[in-house]
Order: sequence, then C-alpha cells, then structure tokens
Amino acid sequence: MIISGGNFQLDKSGNVTLISGTVSSPTFKIYLNSTSYSYVLADSARWRSNTGYAQIQSSGAIGFFSGLHNNTSWFATNSTSSETVVTANFNNRQINLLTNSSTAYLEVLDSSSRSYVYPSYMQSKSFNNTSLESIKKNIFKIGDVLNIIKKSEIYTYNYKNEEDTVKKHTGFVIGENYSTPDEVISQTGDGIDTYSMSSIVWRGVQQIIEKIENLQDRIKILEGSE
Repeated sequence: MIISGGNFQLDKSGNVTLISGTVSSPTFKIYLNSTSYSYVLADSARWRSNTGYAQIQSSGAIGFFSGLHNNTSWFATNSTSSETVVTANFNNRQINLLTNSSTAYLEVLDSSSRSYVYPSYMQSKSFNNTSLESIKKNIFKIGDVLNIIKKSEIYTYNYKNEEDTVKKHTGFVIGENYSTPDEVISQTGDGIDTYSMSSIVWRGVQQIIEKIENLQDRIKILEGSE
C-alpha cells in the first residue's frame, strides 16, 4: 500500500479505494468482476459506499449506478439535456424507461424478445388474457351472438389530437348515437374489451358453421329425393 487514509487508499498498481468523495478526471472506470466499463467524463465522478450508488457527471449528463456488485444485476439512470433513461437489469432481463421531448416509452426485454409500451399503443409478440377456471366464477355458456354482431356498426375515424391526413383507424365508437354493443365495452365504459369482442366473433363463426352444416344436410336430403 502506497497511500492509506481514513477513506482513501492507493496501492502500487494504481488501484484507488475511496469510501466517499469526488474525483475530477477525463475517464472513470467501474470494475465488475474483472470487467471494465469505461465512461469519458467532462467533470467528475463520485461514489459513496454509505448510500450504495456511484454518480457520473459531465457537462451534459448525470448518471447514477446502484447495485454494481456483479455482472448480472444493476440499476442505472442517465440524464442529458434531451432525454432521461432508467435501466434495471438482472441476468440480461431488462427494463428500460425512456423519456424525452417527443415521447416516452417502457421497454421490457430478455435474450429472446422485447415489448414496448408507448403513450398511445403497445407492441409485443403476443398479448395474453388470464383465463384459468380457478380464478373465475358465474361461468355460463353464451348463446346467440349473431344479433349482437348484426346490430353493431363499425366506423373509420381519427382521434381529435391527430391531423386529418393521418391514416384512419377502424373500429367501434362509444357514444349515444353509435351502435356499439354493451358486450364489448370495457368496465370503465370508455374502451373496448378486445378479448370479449374476439370471443363473440369466435362464437359467431361457430353459429355460422352450424348453419352451413344444416344447409348442407338439407341439400343432401333434397338431392337424395330426386
């Protein structure tokens, strides 16, 4: 050991141990199990053992890093004049939250897939509705749905915050003068329950199949009587 103080140590290999403090340097390195992550700084780096975070600061960005005890688990935030990113990672399973002047989104990913949540839509490989019998009650088979489908109306439209030139949406409209069945309206009353809607369509297809099969049987009978 070359230098040793109350909260500062420097060994002959140039390794520095600092319990708390601030250092000015163009480059600051964080070591995670022999893996070096380097950050070029304009101003300073600060780390504190008592609060469990490392702060990296430059003229345009400030980053905070927590849980830097191994290569698999860490949490970090990074802010610049144009955006803020918050990242949580464990074994390459990661959550990113990004905000800037034009958008904000949540990204969830692992080694094989990723999903996004934006203010106006979500994007993923699939969307699954929980449907186990063990969590349901008052279960009854649904009967005729063809009248529900027949009496409903589908519209094209734009949202009021969109330009008229934006591609139109297609779907139901909830309002007094629109024919949108209660069976597909969400419990909040301001949205469409897409699982209920697809289930009604599924049942409608079953009914149409039954009608087609009945017609085919009648045709066979008529053809046999000739």
